[in-house]
This record gives sequence, C-alpha cells and structure tokens, in this order.
Amino acid sequence: MSYFTNGWYLIYTRPRQERKITDVLEEIKIPYFFPQIKSVRQWHDRKKVIQMPLFPSYVFVWLNSVSDYYHAKDIRGVCDYVKTGNQPATVKQYVIDNIKLVVSGGENIDVSSGFFKPGQNILITKGALEGLSGEVVKYEGKNKILVRVNLLNRHVLVDFPVDQIEANA
Repeated sequence: MSYFTNGWYLIYTRPRQERKITDVLEEIKIPYFFPQIKSVRQWHDRKKVIQMPLFPSYVFVWLNSVSDYYHAKDIRGVCDYVKTGNQPATVKQYVIDNIKLVVSGGENIDVSSGFFKPGQNILITKGALEGLSGEVVKYEGKNKILVRVNLLNRHVLVDFPVDQIEANA
C-alpha cells in the first residue's frame, strides 16, 4: 500500500460473516459501520422481524493508520478491501451520513443496482430523515429519495413525505 489517508473504507466479506467481523472490529477497537434494516420473514408457523444487512457482504470501517488497515484485513472472514485500481477505495463521509439517516429513520427501504437517471436534488428539512440529501426518482411507480453508493454500484431508495422536503439548487 503506497499511499494511505485515514477515512472510511469498505471491506468485502465472505457470505454471512459480517456480524462476526464487526464483533472482532469492536474487540480491536476499529470503528465500523454496518447498516442493517428490519425485515419480516415468514416461516410456516409464524412471522418474525429480523435485522438484515443493507449491503450483504460489506462492512464500512474507519481506518486511522496502516496498521489498522492490516489488522482489519487479517480478520477471519474478510476477503479484501473494495478497490479502485490497486488502491483501496475511500467512502465519502456524506455517503455514510446519508446511509445512517436512511437506516435510522426510513421506512420501506429498498436497495437497487438498477440504472437511475439523475433526478431533482432535494434536502429533507423536517422529521426523522432531517438532513438527508439525495435525488427524487420514480421507482416501482412511486416517488422515492435515492442515495447513491457508487462504490458498490447500489442505490438506497426510501419513501418520503412531500411536505418535509426542499429542492436544492
């Protein structure tokens, strides 16, 4: 690794290993962000609400040093960092902030890898999603707020009340 800057990075994990990895990250005191959403699962005899990863097989980590980089990479279940070229890709702070807002206050959250034309930029000014910035797009016949996570080629879509938004220039 020839050049390091502290910031948010993205770890790619083996399937269903995210929670074990976050436990180890907590033990070794490396800050992480593992967004989860509530999902209703139906079994033959009951329904249950469970926490599901928003982005399966991915965990965001805040790295302060090269040693943090190698400690996190050596955790059992970690495949590698998401990279652009040969360098680990960083994730902008505003992307993390927007995802945190969506997960904490959003309802009817969808994740899509489809293509969306750029829509009108908006900012939510009231309510649980206050401070969230994104774009308004049509998805499955409804207007939704789109938060782009370009590094993963994913888009987080969330319902929003029209009276709580303001158009950005």
